This record gives sequence, structure tokens and C-alpha cells, in this order.
Amino acid sequence: DSLLGKINEQAKADPDEFIRQLSLKHKIPEVEIRQAEERHHLSYGDTYMATALSWNSKRPIGIVAEEYSQNQGRGWGVMAMKMGIKPGSPEFKLMKANARGSVDHMKTLAKDKKRQQKYEMERVRARDRKIRDEAQGQG
Repeated sequence: DSLLGKINEQAKADPDEFIRQLSLKHKIPEVEIRQAEERHHLSYGDTYMATALSWNSKRPIGIVAEEYSQNQGRGWGVMAMKMGIKPGSPEFKLMKANARGSVDHMKTLAKDKKRQQKYEMERVRARDRKIRDEAQGQG
């Protein structure tokens, strides 16, 4: 799914923030998300889907991730059906819409982080110029 590919791409920029955002959005502790991701070797996109499906199905993320890893290749639509969420249903459409929203949110966070880093670099350069100018003035 190209949406999961976009999630993978965006999450690589700041994996910790990605997990933090998943935790906040789906009210699942970060440690549980990280454990499921590591234990079942999930990509960021699959981690997103496991977290969303966990929240929607009211099942622990570890169980969702385990079932997915045992049935890999069948896809998240099949997983959702097994957990009572029919593809095409309002719940499934909401999960997909939230995924698209998450991609957009991660892009915004990445831009904000780059902007902040650029600002910090400019501040450091200005400080260094000031120090150098003061040192040359005293020479």
C-alpha cells in the first residue's frame, strides 16, 4: 500500500517522534508499541496499522502484531476483518483517513524540526561572529 510506504518514509526521519505520536493518538503506551514493533519486526507502516487496529478493535497491540506476523501476506484488510472491522466500513475508512492525516502531520513536524535546526544554526553563527569580531577588536 502506497500509504504505508509514505508512513515508512516519514517515520524514518524521526522514529521516536513517530512512536510518541502513535502513543498519544491511540492512547497506547510507547513501550508497548516499541515492544510490538521490535518483537514482530514491524515496519513503521505496519506499526501504525497495528496500533490503529489495536485501538479500534480494543485488543492489545502485542496480540494484533502477533496475529499479523503469523498471517503476513494477507494484508491489513484481512486483519481488520478478523478483528471485526470490515474493509469499506466507516471504521476502516476512518483508520485510512487517520493514516493519511498522520503522514501529513509527520511532514509538518519534519518541516518544523528543520526550521528549528536552521534557526539554531543561524543563532550559533551569529554568536560565533560576534565573539570573533570582539576578539579582533581587542587585538
